[in-house]
Amino acid sequence: MIPKFINIKEKQLVLFDMDGVLAEYIAGEEINIVNEVPNTYLHKRPVQTIVKVAQELQNMPNITVGILSSCDYPSQVIEKKKWLKKYLPFILKDKIFIVVWKNEKYTKKTRCLAKLEVIQKIKGYDKIFLIEDTHKNISATNEIIPNCAHHLTELLD
Repeated sequence: MIPKFINIKEKQLVLFDMDGVLAEYIAGEEINIVNEVPNTYLHKRPVQTIVKVAQELQNMPNITVGILSSCDYPSQVIEKKKWLKKYLPFILKDKIFIVVWKNEKYTKKTRCLAKLEVIQKIKGYDKIFLIEDTHKNISATNEIIPNCAHHLTELLD
């Protein structure tokens, strides 16, 4: 299924968030994330419907699929990259962007701008899209780059 906002005539990058989009997010698991419990990310269940959409998009002309995610600690970046290698091996390493909150200047109030700032630094595409589940991130991104961020449900029937 090609999302309505995709136009295969233009060179596009489609960035997927991980937690709650490509990987299941279970209510209450945030305690493991903030406490840096090992293997928290490694044991997440992939959301196969969205993984399949990502793979279909990657196989289309003029479309590159990437990851734009976040986590609290550098050790979690390693786990996320291992998870991606296992479940989305078609994603190129240089198209994986992960913001580490402990290394960044963002507060809980300004975190919604982090993915927007990463997107603004990426060059070489006619359009860049973010597939996200967090409404604050979608709104903050679309305020600056209209029609850039989309909720994951736009990819579902």
